[in-house]
Amino acid sequence: MVLIWPITGWSLRPIARASREAARVGPRRPDLRISSSGLPREIQPLVEAVNGALDRLSRAYATEKRLTADAAHEFRTPVAVLNLRLQRAKLTGNIDWSAVERELAQMGRLVDQLLDLTRKESLSRERRTEELPVVNLSRVVREAAAMVLPLMEGAGRELDVEVPDSIQIRGDSDDLRDMVRNLLENAIVHGRGKVRARIESPEEGSDRVTIEVADEGTGVPPGEEEAVFQRFRRLNVDTPGSGLGLAIVRHVARSHGGDAHFLPGQGCLLVELPAIASARPQRHRFTDPERLES
Repeated sequence: MVLIWPITGWSLRPIARASREAARVGPRRPDLRISSSGLPREIQPLVEAVNGALDRLSRAYATEKRLTADAAHEFRTPVAVLNLRLQRAKLTGNIDWSAVERELAQMGRLVDQLLDLTRKESLSRERRTEELPVVNLSRVVREAAAMVLPLMEGAGRELDVEVPDSIQIRGDSDDLRDMVRNLLENAIVHGRGKVRARIESPEEGSDRVTIEVADEGTGVPPGEEEAVFQRFRRLNVDTPGSGLGLAIVRHVARSHGGDAHFLPGQGCLLVELPAIASARPQRHRFTDPERLES
């Protein structure tokens, strides 16, 4: 009994050290990890799993921290401008209601997009792609096109939609519709000329379906093809928008097992998604919202 106590304490020293290292991990030291050096071979897989969980939590914490800082930065300017307008109205007795309404609408859209992106990120962590229901991607694209037709007509632009009769994928129809709508709005606000939206059916031997949204503009500058997908990133600060539309597009694409990217030197954005069925494409040009929804 006299020997068992010190021998047990000596053999458990690595575990006690690992416990102290785990206790030091926290918001102030999110980079700390548990060392597997000297630990029994049977415990090392557990330590590796814990370190992996800490890595994922650290990335999520850094993402949320960056989102909070970026959101605060984005709100600072419109709030300051609105405050100056109200102070000027207090001094002069005149207020530019159209400008106030425009800035309030901009802040409201920013809040809506932030909440939407947060909801999408939260849901994507709770479900797997193979658990999503089967949806008709062709119908989703037509519905999104119908939603932006008033904006398209107001800008004097033409929308050409070319989709197969039916492309089946697993996904969330609301998120996919938001993704396509953001793609079309981005082409309307930042592009030029006719906007074309089409779906390329999977080629033989491929299980990927491609959504292509293109306009007649020059696209993003060379070297900025990835940067534009960052949150709050706007290449031209004078154009309307919050800089969240393309971030939502890429997040939805990746949460469905795909991805989104720009073609260099072209006003063309591609979204690739895994397909479970294909159909022969037929070309349609839609200008009537009722036909788009049918």
